[in-house]
Amino acid sequence: MLDENNEVVEAPFDLVVAAVEGEVVTEEPVYPEVVHPDATVTPAEEHTWELSGGVTLGIVRFTIDGKALIVGEGGPMDHAMIGEFTQGVPVAITLSSDVSPAHPFHVHGQFFQIIARDGRPVFEPGLRDTVHVRGTETATILAYFENPGMWMVHCHIAEHGERGMMADLMVHEAEAASHDHP
Repeated sequence: MLDENNEVVEAPFDLVVAAVEGEVVTEEPVYPEVVHPDATVTPAEEHTWELSGGVTLGIVRFTIDGKALIVGEGGPMDHAMIGEFTQGVPVAITLSSDVSPAHPFHVHGQFFQIIARDGRPVFEPGLRDTVHVRGTETATILAYFENPGMWMVHCHIAEHGERGMMADLMVHEAEAASHDHP
């Protein structure tokens, strides 16, 4: 510990008690095989969400499609609806950012694959719930919206979400296939 003169003094208690012996050996983990949905599905419903922000009347606002999507000021706040989707129908959403900094954009309750950046196909394997949209780029995700209900979407930078880059989407349950036989 250092005192007010930056001189080392003994701490009144032990800060750490540790013992290290020998070399730690670990085995390579065995990962389960995961089969991802087909990322080349066509046709998928296509949507574009434009992520932006700026200063309006001296207040910093972040927007989706030109709107700060939190409704209500100074009291209870609701999110505006950004879209309605049907369970299991493939949807390609292009998130377009025209401002820096980046936006780690998060979709609650759903998973997706990142299939393109700046219009070019990419290989970013794995199912995600957040996509890092760098400043002034586009990122296209492919989702199947498997979980019905109302779900929030937002930028994971708290200030961006609180200042408007937050909304809800609705996933309607798919109609059950008819099992009537002649």
